[in-house]
Amino acid sequence: MNNENELHDVTFKVRYPSKKEKIIYAVKSILIDELTILAANEHEQLLLFYPNYKSSKIYVIHKSDDSKWVDLGCLEKDADEKLGVPFYDGCDNKFDEMIAKMKGVDKAAEDYRFTIFYDPDSDTYWIDNSLQLFFENQKEVIMTYLKDNGYYLIKV
Repeated sequence: MNNENELHDVTFKVRYPSKKEKIIYAVKSILIDELTILAANEHEQLLLFYPNYKSSKIYVIHKSDDSKWVDLGCLEKDADEKLGVPFYDGCDNKFDEMIAKMKGVDKAAEDYRFTIFYDPDSDTYWIDNSLQLFFENQKEVIMTYLKDNGYYLIKV
């Protein structure tokens, strides 16, 4: 006879996602929302994405038409107010590989701001801390960069 108050052993099989699966899911979530911009010019394609915090970095994945290689970097503004995209890493055009390397790109961009440079001609050292990596108006900054560099938007 079953008593409603009787205790029963129940076993649940729970499968937790691996670290790789969590990263892929997080990035796929980012890449399908309105915070992702795909652009191109005559020979190149850019995928730009940003987390849309109050102030955040803008990440860039660059691919030439004839290459299986992609470059990974961050959009930045120099002391002359010029926008540019230095690439800190690269990999084959494989989604999982790109996403795995973006954390390293993030750190490299930060580290570069505090790199000590040496000019042998003037025998001086300096740190190029004039670079701006964080932007409050991310979409406006991206559109300016694309326009200034001859890119057009691609609708997905």
